Amino acid sequence: MWMYTKNWPEIQRSLEFLRREWIWPAAYTLACLLVFFNPPLFAVISGIALLGAELNAWLRSIGREVNLRGILRSTVLLTMWVAPAIAWWGAGATWYTGHIMPVSEAVYWSLAAPGVAALNLALRWPWPAFLSERWSLSTAPAALILIPLGLAGQLALPWAPPVLHLPAHLCAQLVFVGLLYGILAWPTRRWWWVSAGMLYAGTLALQTTFFGAGLMWCLMMLLSALKGKAISAGWRYGLAGGGVLALAVLLSFKYEYRKVVQETDPAQPALQVFTGMLWEQITHPERCLQPEAVETIVNRFNQGYYTAQAMAWTPAQEPFTCGKTIADDAWAALIPRFIDPDKHQAGGFNNMKRFAGVSGRSYSMNIGIFGEVYVNFGIAGGAICLLGYGLLLNALMALAFRYLDAPWWPYLFLPALHVESDIGIVWNHLTKAGLVAISLIVLIRLFQKYR
Repeated sequence: MWMYTKNWPEIQRSLEFLRREWIWPAAYTLACLLVFFNPPLFAVISGIALLGAELNAWLRSIGREVNLRGILRSTVLLTMWVAPAIAWWGAGATWYTGHIMPVSEAVYWSLAAPGVAALNLALRWPWPAFLSERWSLSTAPAALILIPLGLAGQLALPWAPPVLHLPAHLCAQLVFVGLLYGILAWPTRRWWWVSAGMLYAGTLALQTTFFGAGLMWCLMMLLSALKGKAISAGWRYGLAGGGVLALAVLLSFKYEYRKVVQETDPAQPALQVFTGMLWEQITHPERCLQPEAVETIVNRFNQGYYTAQAMAWTPAQEPFTCGKTIADDAWAALIPRFIDPDKHQAGGFNNMKRFAGVSGRSYSMNIGIFGEVYVNFGIAGGAICLLGYGLLLNALMALAFRYLDAPWWPYLFLPALHVESDIGIVWNHLTKAGLVAISLIVLIRLFQKYR
């Protein structure tokens, strides 16, 4: 009997969570039923309602915590529900020339609606708190060690051979971990650290033309600087509205900027090109409302389009893999390539070519998590797999939040916040980044102990 009663506090905690949070399962269930009943009418409405509720919950958490789960839930709704629904709605308009979904609404929503609900509700489940020593570091030494180490990794990254590219990339990302430690170590000068970090992230983004990771790190630094501060509702929603507007302006010319600096005129200074295009958009704001700009923004967020491509191609042209790619992902994440040179290689190009019949496209395009669970298990099995993936990811986040300092959280989970990342990319990054984080924590603690 004792083996059951000793867990009663955790059982009570779970029951209290269900009593307090029942509105979320009810809202997601109702949204799924409405979409199944009439997708053209309810898909956009229900998606915007759910996204608004999740964003509101996330905004209310600012100042209390760095809420990675809230960011992921909102991203899932935006990319897999709202953007695909807008694409179907716009397909009936004469001005719309964006992505046309390659499967019917009934087929897509049979996976997307229950899959989004399962994943987001799994991310809300409260895992029990484990009692153990926290792997914490003295913030000032950690910042002063990690920032130079990350800069060295960034300098070495262009020269690293393919087999060392991921280690060099993980090392380069330590700059941002060090900056987050700097915010903790010198709170009165935290905005200097945030400004320096944003300048560094912006410089990298201009050079690589990939802005997603830089924007996420800027958001992490901003949330860390605001943690523990009382923020009024006006500031919360004002900053959110300003961020959405700035992101819309950036997306309206990002692809044109990338084409100029990579193809048309690569010798031209990137900063000059960027500021010129930005000034054009600011002085002519009506361009952001033109159909081409709206289509670009919708296409950028419509990860469901690539999942739908996989649904149209598989199993008509490529049979279901019945879990093989996920097993290969787990093996590839654990085994170094020098031991198994022929191991599975995660990435958008291979997935898009095999499971969606698309080749010669940018590697940043991918069938994503939803597409990968579909090509393995189909519609019903894919939704169940998304529930398991969400629970496992939630458990790993709970362990990281419990044992590691906050600066390591985005270092571990940033790729998981991008829905276009497949399971292989997420697990590979978590495994390698986890080893790097634990190794550095041990070494820095030894340095602090014996210096």
